[in-house]
Amino acid sequence: MANFGETLKQARAHKGVTLKEAEQATRINRSHLAALEDENFRAMPPLIYQRGIVRNYALYLDLDPSRLLMSFEEARGDDGDSQPRGVQAVPPLNMPTHWAPNFAIISFSVVLSAIVFAWVYSAFVQPTDDQAEATEIIATVTPLANDVALPTEAPATATPEPSPTPEPTATPVVAERVDTGRDLPATEPPLASGPAAPPVTGASEASEQDPIVASVSGDGSDNQLQNQQERPGEESAPAIEALLEQSTNADQSPASNTTAEGAYITSIRVEAEDDITISIVADGLEVFNGPLAEGEETEFYDASVFEVYTSSGANTFFTNACGLGFYAGYEPGEVVYSLPADESSCAPVGN
Repeated sequence: MANFGETLKQARAHKGVTLKEAEQATRINRSHLAALEDENFRAMPPLIYQRGIVRNYALYLDLDPSRLLMSFEEARGDDGDSQPRGVQAVPPLNMPTHWAPNFAIISFSVVLSAIVFAWVYSAFVQPTDDQAEATEIIATVTPLANDVALPTEAPATATPEPSPTPEPTATPVVAERVDTGRDLPATEPPLASGPAAPPVTGASEASEQDPIVASVSGDGSDNQLQNQQERPGEESAPAIEALLEQSTNADQSPASNTTAEGAYITSIRVEAEDDITISIVADGLEVFNGPLAEGEETEFYDASVFEVYTSSGANTFFTNACGLGFYAGYEPGEVVYSLPADESSCAPVGN
C-alpha cells in the first residue's frame, strides 16, 4: 500500500494536472500542496488548517476524504497533537492584582452622561427658551403697526363735528317758515320776548310756531319751546341750544365699523377651553399678556388688526363683535394668529 504522499502524487498524475493548476483550482498555495505530497508537515500551517487542506485536496483529486484523512493522521504520527512543534508552553505569569482603570468603561460612561444631559436639556429647558424667544419676536414685530389709527382717537375727532351744524340749520328754517308779513330781524330768534310781550294764546299764532318746533326736534321738544314762550323776560337762547344738541344726538348715525380715517375696526374676546397662555396685540399695542385658566375669558378689545399668540390653538375660542364664536385654528401647540377687520366685521362692542 502506497503511503500518504505517494497517494497524492499518483492521484494528481492520474488527473493530469500540475501543482500550479491544482493551486488555481483549489485556491490552496502550491507550497502547501507540495509539502503534503512530500509529507513535510512542518512547512504547513497549524493542524486544524492542515486537515481542511487535505479534505479539499482529496475532493479535487476524486479521492475519499475520510480515508485520506486517516492516512494523513497515520503519516503525521506523533505530530497529531494540537501543540505545534518548536513552541514550548509558557507558564502563566504571576502578575500583581492591583487595580487598573478601564478606559473603555470610562469613555462609555462619559458619552452616556452627555446623551442623558442633552435629552434632559431639550425636554425641560429648551421649550422655555423657545417660548421666551417667540414672545420677544411678537414684541419686536408689533411696533410696525403704529401707523394704524388707534380706536380711542375716533370719538375725539367725531364729537365736535355735529355741534356747529345745527346753528345754520335753524336760521333758514325760521326764515322759511315764518311768512306772516311782519318785519322780523334775521338775527333775532323769533321766540325771544320782552316784558311787554303778551303770552301767545291764539290759535293762529300757535299755528305759526308749530313749524319751528317741528324743524328743531321731533321728540317732544315743542313742549319745551312752549314753556319757554310762557316765561317772558327769560333768555331763550340756552334752551334752543339744548334742544339743538338733543336733536343732534338723536340724529346721530348708528355704530360704524370704520374709524375716522376710514380703517375697519371691530372687537374680539378670547376664552380658554384649557389652561393656556396668550398675548393679544391690538393695532401694535399689547393689551393682554398672561395665563388663562380653563373657562376664563378676556374682555372685548377693539382694533383694526389683532395679533394673538396662544400656547394651544385648539383650546383658544374667539368671540367677535357680532357675538359669534369661532376657532382661528386647531393647532395643538403654540401659534400666532393675525385677525384683521374687514367690511363684513361688526362694529366694536363699546360703540
